[in-house]
Amino acid sequence: MRSSQINAGDTGTIGQYNNLRDDAKASSWLLPHQQSTPNLTVYVEAASFYINKTFIEFAGGNSPSFTAPTTNPRIDLLTINASGVLVRTAGTEAASPVAPVVPDSQIPICQIYNRVSQTQIYDTDQGAGKGYILKDTRPFVQTNIYPDVQTFTANGTWTKPAGAKFTLIRAWGAGGSGGKNQGGGGGGGGYSERYILTSLLGATETVTIGVGGPAKTTNGTGTAGTNSTFGSWLTGYGGGAGDGTGGNGTGGGGGGAMGAGANGAGSTTGNGGKPITATTDALTNTGNGGGNGGSGNGSNGGNSFNGGGGGGGGGNTTGGTGGNSFNGGGGGGGFKPGSTNAGGTSVNGGAGGASNAATSGVDGSAPGGGGGATGSAGAQSGAGARGEIHVYSW
Repeated sequence: MRSSQINAGDTGTIGQYNNLRDDAKASSWLLPHQQSTPNLTVYVEAASFYINKTFIEFAGGNSPSFTAPTTNPRIDLLTINASGVLVRTAGTEAASPVAPVVPDSQIPICQIYNRVSQTQIYDTDQGAGKGYILKDTRPFVQTNIYPDVQTFTANGTWTKPAGAKFTLIRAWGAGGSGGKNQGGGGGGGGYSERYILTSLLGATETVTIGVGGPAKTTNGTGTAGTNSTFGSWLTGYGGGAGDGTGGNGTGGGGGGAMGAGANGAGSTTGNGGKPITATTDALTNTGNGGGNGGSGNGSNGGNSFNGGGGGGGGGNTTGGTGGNSFNGGGGGGGFKPGSTNAGGTSVNGGAGGASNAATSGVDGSAPGGGGGATGSAGAQSGAGARGEIHVYSW
C-alpha cells in the first residue's frame, strides 16, 4: 500500500490522491464481479502479470459459464492460465461442498458457490436459486481488499459494507433521444467518479438512475436524459435532446462533469455540459465537459473523454455522426436524407444509436448512449439509454 491514513477533515495532497488511485488500480487487477446484467458468468478486470516467466497482458473479459448443479451445491474455482485464458475448474456436488485444488501454473481468482436451478452469479449471497462469489482468492491482494461491489441499473439503496475504509463511486447519466423531422442526434450521458472515505457516507445512500429520453414518435425535438445520483455525493449528468423542428436539426450536447448537456434548438446547437473547470469552454470537447451537438448543416457531434459525446447534426443535404467518448455515452447520429449516420462510440460507456431517414432511429445502448435521429417519414427517433452507477468499497 502506498496510500497513508486519511481522517475526516484532512486536506489531502496531490501525491496522496495519486497514491490512493494507484492502490485502487492495483487492487482491481483481475477483480471478479457480477455482470451489469447478472448471468452465469462473471467479469474479470484487466491486469498485467507473469506466470512462469511468461508476461501476460489480460485485457479483461467474461469468465466461462458456471452451470447449475443437479442435486446439491457445488464450489467451482476460477483461474487464469499462462496463455491469459480464464479457466473454470468444477468442484464436486455435496451437501457441504469444498473447493477444488488450484491447477499448476495458474493464478486463482475466486471461488464460485453454485446452487441448483441458478441462472445468475452475484457478488454476494442473494439466497436460494442464485450463485455468488464465495471468496476472492487472488494471492496478490488482501483477502477483503474489495469486499463489496454494488452495481445499480435501476433506482435502489446502497448499503455501507462493514469494515470498508474507502469507496469509489462511478456514475453515468442517461442519454438524450434523437429528434424526428430532419432531426439531430441525442447527446450521450456524462461520466463522473469520486473517491471518498467510507466513514463519511451514511449507513445507506439513495441511488437514482437517470432515465433515457424516450423515442419521439411525432415530428419534434426529443427528450433530454436525466441525471444519475448517488445521495448528495455524486451526479452523472444526462445528455441533451436532438432538435426536430424541421430544416436542419441540431444535435443535443453531451452531459459533462458539472452539468447536463443542452438540447438542440432550431439553429442553436446543444452545448455540452460544463467540465470540472468551468471558467472556459476550451475543455468542453476534449476533457471532462460534454461534447457539443453538431450544427444544423450536418456537422459531427463533438468528442469528449469523460463527458458524453454530442449528437450529430441533421441536414437537408447531409448529416453528422454522433460524437465519441472514452468514459461517457456516445452521441446519436444526425439525420441524413435517404441514408443513415453512425452513432458515436465509447470505451466504458454505451454507444450512440445510428440515425435512419426512412424507418426509425436506433436506440442508444446503456449506459448513457444517445438516440439516433430520423426524418418526418420515419416511425420514431432512437431513445436515449439509461444511466448506471457502480460503487466499490474496500
